[in-house]
Amino acid sequence: MIEIISAKVGLNKVFLRAEKTLKDYDFGGLKKKTSVVFNPGKTDLPSQLNYGVKECKTDWFTYLQFDDELNVKWVNNIIKYRNSHNDVDIFMPIIIGIQSETNNFVGLINEVSWAPSFADELGFIDEKSLLTFPYFSIDGITTICC
Repeated sequence: MIEIISAKVGLNKVFLRAEKTLKDYDFGGLKKKTSVVFNPGKTDLPSQLNYGVKECKTDWFTYLQFDDELNVKWVNNIIKYRNSHNDVDIFMPIIIGIQSETNNFVGLINEVSWAPSFADELGFIDEKSLLTFPYFSIDGITTICC
């Protein structure tokens, strides 16, 4: 399920990598903003992501899994931050981990980049920090399409 809370931030396309069963799915009011594409090649996750970015016809690409929700705050924060820091091309959210059976909070994911001893600059992940701590989730990662 994809829930778009508001389109006022300039979100002009919902781009899905999906199974062929979605070909005839009724997207309702999102029909004009939705593209369903089929990768004729490999179906592993890296290949699918690369294909999705290659086929992307918008300014931004966000990776979401089937149970992820896209919040308008995330989109607004990216736009604000990008306007101030045009040298940054990839944005990674702090994810709230929830245990699916009980809906209990498990912990935060991707928050380590904000630890004072982790990286040279708070909130940034570089090659050095990835070699030290390579455990990040790409859910919700947003990048500029080339």
